[in-house]
Amino acid sequence: MNNNKLRAFAVAAAGAAVLFTTTACEDTGTDLGGGGADSGAEEDGGAAEYTGGVAVHEHPEYGQILVDGEGRTLYRFTDDSDSPVTSACTEDCLDLWPAAEAADPAKVTGVDTGLLDAYQRPDTGTYQLVIDNWPLYTYQGDTSPGDAVGQGVGDKWYVVAPDGSLIRG
Repeated sequence: MNNNKLRAFAVAAAGAAVLFTTTACEDTGTDLGGGGADSGAEEDGGAAEYTGGVAVHEHPEYGQILVDGEGRTLYRFTDDSDSPVTSACTEDCLDLWPAAEAADPAKVTGVDTGLLDAYQRPDTGTYQLVIDNWPLYTYQGDTSPGDAVGQGVGDKWYVVAPDGSLIRG
């Protein structure tokens, strides 16, 4: 990610943190800033449709796990790298395990925004959501919000805790 995007991310995250702490509204969000060149917050006039985000979901089997803005479970792939951020899931893999889009603006609930960032995929040019420098994915086999059918697939795909760690249980 280039310096301008990192700077925009830092400014947007700081502004969102101030907004979050000064309002009592439950659905106040944080702008990740990774989804586009203009990372400024838009006024909430109801016209812009929400297209991204991260939240914590209480799963009956795995406890607190991360989900995207539509409630789809987020996964990490053990073949990926965090230094530097690198996705090992490409081509056909992405058909089954789509990259979690780092949308702009992104609403964040229950997750330390300092752990979140966006990674520009060299294969597609899109921005993928990362936590603690690990790329995140959804799974096509999950058909309902909160499903975790992809848990443990191939001993390489795992749901993610709010701190970015794998849940292997």
